[in-house]
Amino acid sequence: AEWADALRDERGASGVPLRPYPDDLETAVAETFGARVADQTTTLRTKDMRACRVEYGALCAAVDAFALERGFTRADASRVLKKLSSKEMARIVRTEGRRADGRDLVTVRPIDVDMAPLPTTHGSVVFTRGETQSLATATLGDASMSLRRDAALEDKLPNKEFYLQYAFPPSSVGETGRTGAPGRREVGHGALAEKALRYAMPNSTEFPYAVRVESLITESCGSSSMASVCGGCLALLDAGVPLSDNVAGVAMGVLLDDLENPIVLTDILGVEDALGGMDFKVAGSADGISAFQLDVKSLGLKSETLGAALSQARDARLHVLGEMANRGISEPNPLPASVPRSKTIHVA
Repeated sequence: AEWADALRDERGASGVPLRPYPDDLETAVAETFGARVADQTTTLRTKDMRACRVEYGALCAAVDAFALERGFTRADASRVLKKLSSKEMARIVRTEGRRADGRDLVTVRPIDVDMAPLPTTHGSVVFTRGETQSLATATLGDASMSLRRDAALEDKLPNKEFYLQYAFPPSSVGETGRTGAPGRREVGHGALAEKALRYAMPNSTEFPYAVRVESLITESCGSSSMASVCGGCLALLDAGVPLSDNVAGVAMGVLLDDLENPIVLTDILGVEDALGGMDFKVAGSADGISAFQLDVKSLGLKSETLGAALSQARDARLHVLGEMANRGISEPNPLPASVPRSKTIHVA
C-alpha cells in the first residue's frame, strides 16, 4: 500500500495521473452482459476449448464495443470483463461446489498416455491431461552431445549432461503467430520441468550418456509445464534411463474472493489460472517435492492456504503417478538398439 501511494504521488506530481478503475462501466456491463458472463463461465461443461474461445472472443468484442460507445477504452473493457468473470467463477464454485468444467475441487482431469508414438526416437510419449497435451521425446548421446553453456560475465560454466527444452507454438492455443527462438516464458517453463526431473537422473558414472528431453506442447488448457514433467518422465523411461524415482507434477489454484475462507483448486484450467489468485506448480515423486513455482495473482494469500495446497497437490501427484504407471510404464525399458553403446576397458 505504501508503494502504491508513493507511485500515485509521483505520477500525480508529474501531471500523469493513474487511470482509476471504471466502476460505472462495471455496473453497466454487469446489467447488460451479466447473463452472458455467467454462461461463458460454465461453457466448458458442455463444449470443448475451441468453442469456448470462439464464444469468449465474441463476448469480448461485444463488451469492447459497449465500452467504446460510452467513452471508455478497450483496456477498461478488458479490466471490467476479467473482474466480472472472476466474481462469477468464484460464485459458482461456492454455491455449487463445481468448477468451470464441472469437476469438484480436488479431481484431476482425465489422463491418457500413448507410449512410443515415434518409433525412430530413443524414447517418446504423448501425455494428455484434459485438454493439455505434450509430445515428449528423449534422446541419448555421448559426452560430446552435452549442452555447452557460455556466460559473458562469469567463468566458463560446466556442460549440462541433462537438459530439457520446452516449445509452446501458438497453434497449441488455437492461434497463429511468429515462431522462432524460445521466449522467456518457454525458457522458464523448460527450466522448471528440467529441475523437477534432474534430481531423479542417474549420475554420469552409472549412466554415461548426455540426455536431451524435448516437450512440444500440442494443446494447452492449463499447466503445460507440469504436463512436460509427466511426459518427460515417461519418455526417459521409454528410452531406458534408470531414474531413481518417477516424477509428476500438478498445478494448484486458489479463490480469494473471501479471504477468510479461501478455496484451493486442484489441477487448474487456463481460465482458473487467469481469473484465480495463484498458479502454484508442484512437482516431485511419491516421496517428496523436487521443484515448485508460485505465481501470486492477488493479495491475501496466507501460509495456511499454501499448506492446504501442498497437501492437495500431494494427493493429486500420487494419483497422476498411478495413472502414468497404469496407462504407460513405471520401470525403464531396455536401451533401444539405436542408442550408442560405450565400453570402458581398464588397462593395467
